[in-house]
Amino acid sequence: LDLRKINSIAVVGPNAASIETGGYSVKNDHVVSILEGIKKSVPARIKVHYTEGCKIARVERERNGQTTMTVTPLKEEENSIQQAVNLARVSDVAIVCVGGTAKTSHEANFSTGFKGDRSTLGLLGNQEELVNRIIATGKPVVVVLMGGKPYAIPRIAEKIDALLNTFYLGQQTGVAVSNVLFGKVNPSGKLSISFPRSSGQLPVYYSQRRGAFTKDYLEESSKPLFAFGYGLSYSTFEFSDFKAEKDTVSDKENYRFNVQLKNTGNYSGAEVVQVYYSDLVASVSRPEKLLVKFKKVFLEPGEAQTIDFVIHPAEDLSFTGLDYTKKVEPGEFKVLIGNSSDNILIERGFYILPKKKK
Repeated sequence: LDLRKINSIAVVGPNAASIETGGYSVKNDHVVSILEGIKKSVPARIKVHYTEGCKIARVERERNGQTTMTVTPLKEEENSIQQAVNLARVSDVAIVCVGGTAKTSHEANFSTGFKGDRSTLGLLGNQEELVNRIIATGKPVVVVLMGGKPYAIPRIAEKIDALLNTFYLGQQTGVAVSNVLFGKVNPSGKLSISFPRSSGQLPVYYSQRRGAFTKDYLEESSKPLFAFGYGLSYSTFEFSDFKAEKDTVSDKENYRFNVQLKNTGNYSGAEVVQVYYSDLVASVSRPEKLLVKFKKVFLEPGEAQTIDFVIHPAEDLSFTGLDYTKKVEPGEFKVLIGNSSDNILIERGFYILPKKKK
């Protein structure tokens, strides 16, 4: 967001003023909320309007161990949602902060009445209604998604101008979010999990066996909404010039190769070169692809760099066979290089030779 071109910002949503840091964070005296971070980051001339819009859900645990969750009906939040819509209409851009809380992403345990798990992966309460009504204003919409889990939001993702997924960022949450929103930091994070389109799509992890993603649903694609390793930047990057030391190695030799990465955009930034491999023929069913190496590389605009990689077959390509021993089987492999698990830009084959008979 170019602050030189903005006069007003609507910051709305139940997580805008949240000071959540997750269930396993060290407690701090002060957590900078997204709202607070934005207010501190913009010039005084820019008006920052705020309203909650709607609640997520109220989860309470009684002394007797029972858990209850209360979701506010839409008719009771009509006025607060409309207030958020009105603020968006009079602002240049809307930043909508939705997601979950530690209590709505809590692990259930085996004691009777102690609840925590969710049966669905959508946004609780009237959050999706809030986002959709703000989208309908026609103003640019940035959704900040905060919470301890992936959320299934395919319809929202299709309509909004930008999506910033944060999980939990700790004490300086608002500072980190503002630095990315206003371009002080060029984002370079990548997803360590896949985001599903719905709970019915699970499992949706990237390393399923070959053919798992060929099935298709009647309602939607079998592909994840956002795949493992996905993440955008304000810059663009080009992968090229793959070179391998040799294409055939023994199980005790290293497979060495490199690839050139170039920043083809207008901003300084980092890209994560992700290296996957595929074992084409094996004695047991193997994943379609597995992440084996990765490197994050910072480049200035126009700058290019050659990135070297080494695959150690005994360490990187071995698996537990039918005899329950770890082994590297000879045969044909593929090395797959890209910027996410579903965006492979370079593919090359290589071979591991069988052991010589004594």
